[in-house]
Amino acid sequence: MAAFAAWLQTLPPWQFQVLIAAAAVVTLTALWLGVRKLRLARLIEDTQTARVRSAPQGFVELEGRAVMLEGEPVIAPLSGRYCVWYRYRVEEWRQGFRQRGHWRVVEAGESEALFALEDGSGRCIVDPAGAQVVTHHEDNWRSDERLPPGHHDPFGTYRYRESRLEADDPLYALGWFQTLRGAGDDSLKAETARLLRRWKADRAALLQRFDINRDGKIDPKEWQLVRKQAEQTVLRQRLQRETPDAVNLLRQPPRRGQPYVLSSYPQAHLSRRYRWQVWGGLLAFVLLAAFIAWCLQQRPV
Repeated sequence: MAAFAAWLQTLPPWQFQVLIAAAAVVTLTALWLGVRKLRLARLIEDTQTARVRSAPQGFVELEGRAVMLEGEPVIAPLSGRYCVWYRYRVEEWRQGFRQRGHWRVVEAGESEALFALEDGSGRCIVDPAGAQVVTHHEDNWRSDERLPPGHHDPFGTYRYRESRLEADDPLYALGWFQTLRGAGDDSLKAETARLLRRWKADRAALLQRFDINRDGKIDPKEWQLVRKQAEQTVLRQRLQRETPDAVNLLRQPPRRGQPYVLSSYPQAHLSRRYRWQVWGGLLAFVLLAAFIAWCLQQRPV
């Protein structure tokens, strides 16, 4: 500490002020995150769990199991496992001449395909766009091969991370529940098919949007993305109009400040998880505040 205190004395005034300002920003951020996690933990604990059949319109808490919808399956891109939702990231270790090595993200993605929650009383379509997803299916490994990931190598130059929600997983959901009228399965499929035909009629625009590898054609993986995007578009359009039949939809709340959480963990586990994060944020706040006070004691601004 004596060496650090001596180093503080050698800093130009503006650099010392920048150091204190940066530490203050991090301190306030830690406090803000702690308060936010506390609010989320209390919301999970205090919100009454509803049943799909009798759930009110608006902000709700549901518990059931994850169900894959009919149609083309969702396949996690790194593991190749069937699932209802995935998120992945590929990083490469980069190190230049006389430069410190670092991990650089070379590819990342997240599924926005629709799936369902069933709780024994009914079914609710889940739109995962914008959700904070917490799952126990998380794989991390390294390899010397880019994609697809090859054999595991703890010293490989590529690092992979993949999270998944799988079919029949327990599913806890906190989000915005809305019943869409006239959105029966047959009607949804027909509307999706019509939209796909319109998109296919404009091949140039289709390639511009979905030809990810730029090879001039839509491969099976890209076509899966096209279909899922069409389904998303049809469902979101239905939010804007009233129709006669009904399908239940859970999505991101329209109001800022209302969380959207999907998890394969039960709510008791989630609540404990967030409360531990609260304590972590508060501890960071106290330590950083003490650090700022000590720095100002060594050298007032």
